Amino acid sequence: MSATARLSGPADMLAVLPYLLGYHPTGSLVVVAIGDAGRMGVVQRIDLPQAGESAHAAASALVPALLRDGARSVTIIGYEMITGSSVAPAEVLSGLVVAEGIEVVDTLVVRGDRWWSSACEDPTCCPAEGKPLSGSSAAAAELIGVGAAGF
Repeated sequence: MSATARLSGPADMLAVLPYLLGYHPTGSLVVVAIGDAGRMGVVQRIDLPQAGESAHAAASALVPALLRDGARSVTIIGYEMITGSSVAPAEVLSGLVVAEGIEVVDTLVVRGDRWWSSACEDPTCCPAEGKPLSGSSAAAAELIGVGAAGF
């Protein structure tokens, strides 16, 4: 089944991702490919590396599917349980995709019920304490309504 949902920004993307993945990610690095005409492409998730594991190995495992999908740009999301645990793998992934000619639109961090954007430096719209995660959005409702998403 094919469905179209319009995402108005990172909050919408974060609300839709659990429905696309089939669960709420934790301790994960997620990358969302964006292809021609701004259409969402492949969505991938991998566990964040544990102490002693390679951030490069985790991040590099995501690149081949992005290339096969023809990603023009990506958004990288670190779902952390421990503050800062997604930073190194997200930075490595960012470097790898840029080296392949893929633009990184944003890098987001989700921790608990809050999220942060590395692309936003304006404290009036991106407070230091993060923004609250919304469990719903018009885009998520559209996907659920046509039976294209759900748990």
